[in-house]
Amino acid sequence: MGKLASLLVVLTTMVTAAAAQEPAVAELVSAFANGKPFQAKTFSGLVATFILLPDGTALLSAPDKAWKGRWAVRAEAFCLRWEEQAEKCFVAEIDGRVATIFHDGEPVGTWTR
Repeated sequence: MGKLASLLVVLTTMVTAAAAQEPAVAELVSAFANGKPFQAKTFSGLVATFILLPDGTALLSAPDKAWKGRWAVRAEAFCLRWEEQAEKCFVAEIDGRVATIFHDGEPVGTWTR
C-alpha cells in the first residue's frame, strides 16, 4: 500500500473510541468544520492538509494527491467517507488547538487548527 493510501486509511480511521460523547463531537465540528484548512497528522508521521466545509464536503491534500469526500455526525461520532471507500466513524479529545483522533479506542493522529 502506498503512502497516500496509508494516509487515507489512517485519516479515515481517525476522527470511534471508547466513551464517545456528543459534546466532544459538537466541539470537533465547531472547531474544524468551518471551511478553514488545518493540519492532519498520523502517529506514523504522515501529514496532510484537511478542509471540512459546513455543507459536509471533506477535502484532503497530501503531497502526491488530493481527495474529495463527505463528512457527517452519526450516533455521537464524526464520520468520513472518501471517494470509493466505506464510511468510517471516529471520536476525538480536544485540548485547545489540537484534537487527538481515536479509532477503536486507540489514538491514531491529531488535527491542529
